[in-house]
Amino acid sequence: MDNEATVVNIGPCRCPGAVHEDGDTATFNEHLSTPGGLAALTIRAQHDAGLLDPIEANVRLWSELVRYELKSWTVLNGDGGPVKITPASLEHHTPFSNGGMVLALKASELYGEELSGGRPFPKTTRRSSASGRTRRGKKSTTPTST
Repeated sequence: MDNEATVVNIGPCRCPGAVHEDGDTATFNEHLSTPGGLAALTIRAQHDAGLLDPIEANVRLWSELVRYELKSWTVLNGDGGPVKITPASLEHHTPFSNGGMVLALKASELYGEELSGGRPFPKTTRRSSASGRTRRGKKSTTPTST
């Protein structure tokens, strides 16, 4: 994968004076970093252990990938210097409808296959438990065949 493939336009320029006519861009690491990979493996383990539902697992996964794998962006502060990439600055400058979804989709495209190891990372449908006790101690009403 070349470096061009890791640059994504994240929407209209958010800088004071809107200095980037073509909008702001963000650049992802070319390869999945160790911290990003470890964060993803931890989230997968929590999901597989039943500690996270599939939707929460996906939210955490893509948030962590953007956090660890976003290398740089063109977002500038009032002094003309780059805004440091932090969870707070990501949330402030790239809400879901203004760059956040674009970043999550790009992270999925770049790192999803490497992370999945050939299996999908949590499906966003709930799993049914077999008849018996569920995690919260309630009796399941799902019938089982014998």
